[in-house]
Amino acid sequence: MISIIIPVYNQAAKLRKCLASIVAQTYQDYEVIVVDDGSMENVASVVEIFTSSLLSKLQLIKQDNQGANAARNRGRAEARGDY
Repeated sequence: MISIIIPVYNQAAKLRKCLASIVAQTYQDYEVIVVDDGSMENVASVVEIFTSSLLSKLQLIKQDNQGANAARNRGRAEARGDY
């Protein structure tokens, strides 16, 4: 399984495009971990739109703003994939 870790800070429109691209892939053995790093934008509403198409493959983690590295590390800590 591949873990796709997406750190997000105030980029809800780009997150929507990113998740749409993942849904369009033919390879299906993956999980998606979105780490909301204290965004002012409503990232959760974008994730909610894709919950039905990604089913249990999508996880949203919210944390206080700590920067991109901390968000990536948090996503990695939650990842279950081999890659």
